[in-house]
Order: sequence, then C-alpha cells, then structure tokens
Amino acid sequence: MRGVELGGYGKALGLLITNPVVILPPLLADLTAKLLSYALLGGPTGLIGSISGGLTSLLIFIIECFGFGVAMIAASYAWRMGRARIDVAWDDARRKLGEVAMAALGLNFALWIASMIGGFLVPFYGALALTALAAYFFIYTLPAAAVGGTPGFAALGASVDRVRANAPAAIVLTAVSVALLVLPQQFLFGWASQFGTLAEFAFETVVTAVVFGYLAVVTVRVYDDNAYSYWRKY
Repeated sequence: MRGVELGGYGKALGLLITNPVVILPPLLADLTAKLLSYALLGGPTGLIGSISGGLTSLLIFIIECFGFGVAMIAASYAWRMGRARIDVAWDDARRKLGEVAMAALGLNFALWIASMIGGFLVPFYGALALTALAAYFFIYTLPAAAVGGTPGFAALGASVDRVRANAPAAIVLTAVSVALLVLPQQFLFGWASQFGTLAEFAFETVVTAVVFGYLAVVTVRVYDDNAYSYWRKY
C-alpha cells in the first residue's frame, strides 16, 4: 500500500493558478445548474443538495458532474504537458458524455441510498456517516469514467478497487473534497447577499467553480498516482 503524497495538494494549487482555464467547465456547469434549479425548483440547489431521488435534482447532479469531468480531463493535460487543453478536453468529454452521465447516475444513487439507510438507522448522524462512507469508496468514480475511460457503472467498481489499493490517499482526498464542498456553503455563501441577489448569485457561482477546478486538479493527480487503469492509462 502506498502512502499519501501531501505535496501534490500544494502543486495542484500552483497548477490551477497557471491554468485557470480549468475553472471554466465547472463555472459553466454550475451556472447552468443554478439557472435550472431556479427555473424548476424555485431556488438554488448545489451538488450536495441534488443528491436525492428527484428527476430535476438528478439532472442538476449530472450537469455538475459533467463539468467536473471536463475539468479533470483538462487538468490531466496540465499535469502532463504543463498546459490545460480545454478544447481537446471538451472533445474528449463529448465522446464520453454517456459514460460520465451513467457514472454520475450510479454515484448519485449510491450516495442517496447510503443517506436513506443511514437516516433510517440513526436520524441525521447516521445519514451523514453512511453518506461519507459511500463518498469515500466512490471518490474515484468520476475520474475513472472521464479520465480513465472506464465504462459507465463499472466506474463505481473501479473506484472501490483504487480505494483499496491506497486507503490513506482516498481518506485524505475524501476529507479535502468534503471540506471544500461544505465549508464555503457554511461560511462564505450568503456573504455577498448584502450587495444584492445578483452579486450573491455570481459570488457563489465563482466560488463553486474555483472549488471544483481545484478538486479536479487534485483528484486527477491522486487518481493517477495510486492505481492502474485497465481501460486507459494516460
């Protein structure tokens, strides 16, 4: 079992700064998802809030995941070549749209089932615990589909295999991902409301895009470092 390369998290930040184009796919995806949630649900629904059995929420989740997938493909070029190729990443992602969508569907279902079972056993805390456990085992689902070329639902199994190959690395990545997804909602979102609804909307969208951009760069690095893809190794 390999260890955890914490230095990669710092390098990922530097790579994101020199390749800010990685932020664009999550930015467009989150903007689309927010507009859709306002139009169909009457209010904003982020990635965490879209983990449910609702059809609209599921569509929002898939849109967010697709933007994340494009960002990860672009980030893979940044790691290899020093420059993110957003044009090539977009073409690659379009070819894999069905696979990424199926992987996102499976991931959403797995997280939703974990939340339902946990909430049934121990209200609230049980749901949090089992959802976190599911997120840990399926942390590599989207990179497996978008970057590794693993077909659809098979990405879930590929994620479990990679987690088992290096559990400490998966724990750190899961903790960092959860923290960056939850903490801004708790402590940053709502700050810009004093400047108006539009400013709040723009601020939350940009913060979300930056978070997903960074997570895309980090996830690709950890995904590549800790296991071998039997479908495609870049």
